[in-house]
Amino acid sequence: MISLSKGEYRVCPERVMGSPPIENLLLHRMRNSLVASPNTFFELDGYTIDFQSKTCSAFLFKREYEVEFIDDLSHHSLIEAFLETSETDGIRECMSLAVKLNIPIFVALWPLDYPAIKVESHFPPVWLFELRSRELVLNGYGVDLGNFLGKLRKRSFKAVKPLNAARTFMECKLSTTQNPWPGDLDCVVFNSETSEVEALLEFKTHNLNSPISRESKDQYMNADRRRFEVIEYLRHQISISQRKVPSILYLAWGPQHKQVKVQSIEHGKIYKEEILNFPSSAEDTSLFFKAIKEKFL
Repeated sequence: MISLSKGEYRVCPERVMGSPPIENLLLHRMRNSLVASPNTFFELDGYTIDFQSKTCSAFLFKREYEVEFIDDLSHHSLIEAFLETSETDGIRECMSLAVKLNIPIFVALWPLDYPAIKVESHFPPVWLFELRSRELVLNGYGVDLGNFLGKLRKRSFKAVKPLNAARTFMECKLSTTQNPWPGDLDCVVFNSETSEVEALLEFKTHNLNSPISRESKDQYMNADRRRFEVIEYLRHQISISQRKVPSILYLAWGPQHKQVKVQSIEHGKIYKEEILNFPSSAEDTSLFFKAIKEKFL
């Protein structure tokens, strides 16, 4: 039997963080409380940018696998495990968007906690699949994942800042190389009725006691410059494929704070902002998202 997981946030080896990484409670609340909404909220585990054309070249999903008996591991068993667990992950909506953008979706799978924990040498640790029409097609196994990512980008980076925290040790490891795992996108707000992307969301977890009102994207501009640059590339590409131009929103929240600061970003600059109450119930979450739609979408 094979089980798959997305991983849980952990501090990367030999790195130090003042506060432990936590899951995005605000996003979980939106996804779980707005199931009756026409909107779907899904994460992109990664998306690569071709820096020559400044366009998105692929979407990527990643999963870690555990296998009880090594003889149970095959590309057929991995495919079956992925398809069984992908129904609630926004895969259908992501595929719809990929078709619009005419780009592939790849799924990378490797053993739990690899490469921090050694695996048996008699099976290939990294498997790569392409997702086509709800079917996984084996793209390769024993893959050099960094080299594959470099080919999608058509470049390697000269200087990479190692991650302090990630969901997987693979991301930690790749962040010390010239071919890191691509940046993720915290949330794509997809309207299932119109088949359009309404917004691209980035969340900032504020663990300090200072007021949320003081938080701003501009505080982290040097660190986040590339992140928002590539989101702009993706937004432009999406805009060409549909009638609506998606909003880019930056949401600062914290587990001990009762407010959320929402900033609308246009070409790297703050266009407008609002402070909303943090939703503590399903009804509050509906009102919270209604306010975002009225003010920003």
